[in-house]
Amino acid sequence: MQVLHRIALPFINATFITLGLLAAMYSLVHIDGPTLLPVKTPPVLRFTPIPEDSEVNLRHVKPKVPELIDDIPPMVKKDWPIDADIDDITPTWIDVPPPPKGTLDVPASNQLTMAMGFPPVYPARAITSGTEGYAVVGFSVSPAGEVFDAYVIESEPGTVFDRAALNAIKKFRYRARTVNGKPVATAGQQYMFRFELER
Repeated sequence: MQVLHRIALPFINATFITLGLLAAMYSLVHIDGPTLLPVKTPPVLRFTPIPEDSEVNLRHVKPKVPELIDDIPPMVKKDWPIDADIDDITPTWIDVPPPPKGTLDVPASNQLTMAMGFPPVYPARAITSGTEGYAVVGFSVSPAGEVFDAYVIESEPGTVFDRAALNAIKKFRYRARTVNGKPVATAGQQYMFRFELER
């Protein structure tokens, strides 16, 4: 009896534990199914296309032309007295030796030549208000002829035309200055953009 008790008790305990684990696993795995939310129908957008043969009225705004000023003061011409006796001047000749070869870096071309220039885009806000003016832009030119380091030196009125002038100068192209046959960067250049409405 004791042997039966020793074998039966662990067997009964193991059976209950196994059944309990099976019930727990079933409850974890078994789902009644998802609860679905009601689906809302999306709103329908309705539009009517404009027929191709119909006329569309566009409002064209012409810029306001500023008034001309007739009372401009005349320029005053001044005659400056010259106290020099031209008859007493005699030319004198000075012998200057030629420079030694290979020591001077004389630029072959000191002038920059514009290769491409573009007019600035007139600001819409200035057109509607009838504003005219100018902008002086400073810039540098690379050896490739491209504009860089552009900045506004002076502009009137205010800063209305600054952005348009800077955008235009960045599109400019130049033939770069050459020193000893090689193109070099050039700084300190200036260009004035005038903004005037057509009359």
